[in-house]
Amino acid sequence: MLNFKGWATWADNNRAKAPGNYCAAIIGRSIRHVSTGIMEKLPEQYHTLSPGQERVSFLAEHADTDARATWHLPAYAATSFFWAETVPVLLHIARGTSGLDRVRIVFFFNN
Repeated sequence: MLNFKGWATWADNNRAKAPGNYCAAIIGRSIRHVSTGIMEKLPEQYHTLSPGQERVSFLAEHADTDARATWHLPAYAATSFFWAETVPVLLHIARGTSGLDRVRIVFFFNN
């Protein structure tokens, strides 16, 4: 789920990668769920408004508007940080011990 501001930023970036902030679900008294089609039109409406108070009012009106978003991310893109940042550190640690047999990675998945 993305709120309007997150959706607009994601769309402005041509959806080249995952949005910066998202959640699996959101509920609340002020939350308004809309379809993907409606959410697609909101940034277009926003950009037709004159800068200033009109846009501020529009953002306030749609601050709690959320829609389900989907994107595809190749595995190499999802794991690039791990390979670029974590693995080199583990290899460095292994050099200071008696080798790779002394290095363990423990993954925890909160489901």
